[in-house]
Amino acid sequence: MTATTIWKVYRSQDLDRFEDPKLIRIKHGSAKFVKHLENGRSMSHSIPKHIYDNSWYSLVTETNSRTTFITEKTTKCLMAGRIFVMFGERGTLAKLKQFGYKTFNNIIDESYDEVADEDIRFAMAFGQVKKLSRIQDHVGVYKKMHETLIHNQMTLLDHHKRLQGIKDFMLPHLKLEKVTQ
Repeated sequence: MTATTIWKVYRSQDLDRFEDPKLIRIKHGSAKFVKHLENGRSMSHSIPKHIYDNSWYSLVTETNSRTTFITEKTTKCLMAGRIFVMFGERGTLAKLKQFGYKTFNNIIDESYDEVADEDIRFAMAFGQVKKLSRIQDHVGVYKKMHETLIHNQMTLLDHHKRLQGIKDFMLPHLKLEKVTQ
């Protein structure tokens, strides 16, 4: 079994809308900025299927904004059913859990997420990358994480619940003017 086979096992029904087969044809070192790909989306909104087909795990380098801001870098892995190690702000994995996602603490040590010092946090995260690279049975790891990966896809695709959460957060902060007649 290969990474390609695992991809198919965990493939979301909605993934084809975001995948772009031409994503890998962008030439290395090209000065040309690709605004839109063949699927009409920008690169940030496309899934790099070819890369995912040829690798087992992902390293997510989340935006450094001094907040635990989750971007497309993380959501691509959630959508594609990928196991990943997070290189982001302190508490990014905790924030994902707060949003209802599950992480991979039963195959890697995620204590790096709690470390304030960025250099130490990233060194600890890279230690987990090395741990994943030494695994011999990647298929077994994905089988073990199957329920987690499916849960994350379903959580990501539960638009009603996510929108309700946004609404619940925003409504108390909105001041509605009283309409008088």
